[in-house]
Formats: sequence, structure tokens, C-alpha cells
Amino acid sequence: MLRHWPIAGIWLVFGMLAAGSGAALAQEFPFNRDLLLDARPMRPGKRMPGISVAPDGSAVLDLWCRSIPARVTIGGDTVEVEAPELPAEPPAQQSAGQCTPERMAADEAMRMFLLGATNWRRKGDAVEFSGAATLLFRPMTN
Repeated sequence: MLRHWPIAGIWLVFGMLAAGSGAALAQEFPFNRDLLLDARPMRPGKRMPGISVAPDGSAVLDLWCRSIPARVTIGGDTVEVEAPELPAEPPAQQSAGQCTPERMAADEAMRMFLLGATNWRRKGDAVEFSGAATLLFRPMTN
């Protein structure tokens, strides 16, 4: 009877690892996906903030009227975002009136939110970032 304990122990550990790997898969970050902020568009314009993160941590933050490179570190349920200051001038390719002072201020608010995010979690196919506030990002569907 004692001879079976080591084998039973191995199966118990294997079962725990298999159960844990299912939880890890459910919490897997959706790398290389365009994630858009789940919010109403800010007029004028249809552009929505989003984030796309590569497995190596390189990322692009698409804000209300500007885009900037970033570095994102994902570990378990934690997230750390590093991004440079926003350029003072709006992008030249934006249509007239799209980068209003309100949208440019919202760019900085979104950048600051992402810099302050400390945790992430999956909510179905969406990703929730949290810190001082919580924002939901959904995968782009088109």
C-alpha cells in the first residue's frame, strides 16, 4: 500500500498542474491583437483609443488623436506600461478639427491611466486594465 503513494502523489501533482494550466490559459494576454477602448466615440471623428502589444513587450498606444510607441510588461495578472511624453503638435495627417483641445487633453489622460495601470484580467474576449481606475478594451472585430 505504501508503494502506491509515490505514484498517487505524482498523479495528484500532475492533476494540480493541469488544473493550473487551464487557469493560466484563461488568463493569457491577447498579444498581437488590436484592443479598442470600450467607450463612446469622442466627436468629432470616429477614432477610438486602443493598444496593441507584441509578445516581446513592444506596443503601440493609439490615443484619441495621436499614437505613441510603448513598452508593456505582462506578468501573471500584473501590467506595467512605459510610454514617452506625447508630442506637443497633433499629427499632420489628421483631418481638420479631429485633434481638438479636448481630444488632446484626453490623449494625456489615457496615457496617464495606462502608465498607472497595475493589473489586468480577461473578461471574456476583452481585457480589463485597472489601477486608480478601470478601463475595458475589446478586440477589434473588423
